[in-house]
Amino acid sequence: MKHWGVAVTEPLRESAAQQHLRLAGFESYLPLYWNGSRRVALFGPYIFVCINRFWKMVSRTRAVRHWLLATDAPSKLPRNFVRDLRSLENANGLIVLPRFEVGESVQINSGRFMGQIGLYEGMSFDQREIVLLKILGHDVHEKVNWSQLSFA
Repeated sequence: MKHWGVAVTEPLRESAAQQHLRLAGFESYLPLYWNGSRRVALFGPYIFVCINRFWKMVSRTRAVRHWLLATDAPSKLPRNFVRDLRSLENANGLIVLPRFEVGESVQINSGRFMGQIGLYEGMSFDQREIVLLKILGHDVHEKVNWSQLSFA
């Protein structure tokens, strides 16, 4: 089973770091999105690197500054984090970002909460939208398919 960690790159050198890591024999993943004019790293100066027995060499790779560490070893990402993130890519290999802004009012148009208006909280890694609803005075975080939502 693969374990993934996070390495910090030099500012705006994520793609160079990915190339140097590949040349050094490391598997890495750099999620990108389209910002309207060019491809941009989704998480700024961070790149995901598959942890192996030579993990200390990653920090010596060109354009990489260091690992994010937990004590004396790289912090491990949740088990399916990279796989789930990759599942958000479109045919061009770009992460598709949600069409709603966090905090925006949305309406649920089908399902058990049809007609309810809530606040958009973002996209989960299982490609569902999270909406904060007030139900009987309690906060309810509901996951719904994006096609169930519209602007309120």
